[in-house]
Amino acid sequence: MTGLEDSTTLTGDQIAAVTAIQYAAARKLGISTGGLVPIPVAVAAPASYTAYGSGQVVGSEEMSLLARVVGGIPLAMHKAYPGTAGVCTAVAARIPGTVVAEVTAPGDGDTLTIGHPSGTMPIWARVRSTAGELVVERAAYARTARRLAEGYAFVRRSTWEG
Repeated sequence: MTGLEDSTTLTGDQIAAVTAIQYAAARKLGISTGGLVPIPVAVAAPASYTAYGSGQVVGSEEMSLLARVVGGIPLAMHKAYPGTAGVCTAVAARIPGTVVAEVTAPGDGDTLTIGHPSGTMPIWARVRSTAGELVVERAAYARTARRLAEGYAFVRRSTWEG
């Protein structure tokens, strides 16, 4: 995988490889295989790509790293990037020696920007080392809200009386 895959370009062989990795990780963690966790995430150094849905070009300079989630049952490429996976990815980017840290572009402060299939998302993460122990001091993300539904509810008058 290159990190530029989206839901239309992920191959069956790639899904099979991700499944094998997910199952191996689950066994290593002592949890059952075939579930939603652990969530497989692929990361890569920043690169330009065309966002799913909007068709807009996302430039490599707009992100700290590329990331893709292959999740669900059956496994499939996620069209965006779940916030929970985002904070975990950002924390991993702040831990020296991790694969995520190795592909993340240098930056200032706590903010990282993840390039995902539908665009980018900012994540804030801070990790410190104290006496050889890693401590996560900050892990946060923001999401925009969009209207999911609008309408009217008709309630019987008797419901409100009595």
